Amino acid sequence: MHKTISTVFFAAILASACLAGQGSSGDQKTFRASACPPKVSCSEDPTLPAALKEFGFRVKNWQLPAANRNDFEIANTSVYAWYETTDHAHLEDFAFVQYVRGCVYSSEKNKDGTMVIQHNVLHQHFGKHQLFLHPDWVVDSPLLDPLFGSDPKRATRHYFMEWNKAPEQFPRSHGSYYGDAVPATPRLFMFNSPTTPAYVSRGGATDVAINHSLKYRTCLYRTRDIPNTSDGSIIPGALGCFEWKSSHVYDHTLRKFASPDGIVDACRPERLPDLSILNEEKK
Repeated sequence: MHKTISTVFFAAILASACLAGQGSSGDQKTFRASACPPKVSCSEDPTLPAALKEFGFRVKNWQLPAANRNDFEIANTSVYAWYETTDHAHLEDFAFVQYVRGCVYSSEKNKDGTMVIQHNVLHQHFGKHQLFLHPDWVVDSPLLDPLFGSDPKRATRHYFMEWNKAPEQFPRSHGSYYGDAVPATPRLFMFNSPTTPAYVSRGGATDVAINHSLKYRTCLYRTRDIPNTSDGSIIPGALGCFEWKSSHVYDHTLRKFASPDGIVDACRPERLPDLSILNEEKK
């Protein structure tokens, strides 16, 4: 039977992985409109808007080892993306849009050595629960508004942008919401991880794994260039983008996660499942 896995179930698992797991620093990229400070690695771009002081991206990989041979082993990747303006009046002039390509899928190795791969992981996408399966680049948003963190019920599209009391230090997960209080320094950030962590369960006769083979592209825009609704296609006019991956694919032979650079074959269009079975289950 084809069983679907919702991201909601794994919210607590993901939180524990971020808080208690072992993190490894990943890539970082910073853009500044003016000269870079001493000993700071960044790219100078004098063409950036005058109101934009700097923006950048930082990626970290997280891992929560199994406590015993029958426990879960969890892996995930997080991105922090921030921008700082010259003053508070321009904080809402900029915003992020994120794109995603690839898939999240389950795998299991039978006793005879054959692999069983299923596309059965759901996530919230454009207002609906959909399979976490995107062969081509698409806006990564749970709602129709492509602006990251937006919510039509709030007074501002930036309500769920975040800030930290120590502006240049990032919390291990989330900070304070801009919609609840304005930061002392005009600097906001977004924090994001795939909502279904990659993991392997070794409690049964065979290892059952949830795998990530995802590419992300996180971009900063002028807010005025981001439409209120989107069909998922790439929006022109980005001020700068950063590509990163959440690649945690379980090797059932070596019994450990690998991190392939490209999208694995399981996410290729010709490997897409017959989705009619999902409609039959809904009936």
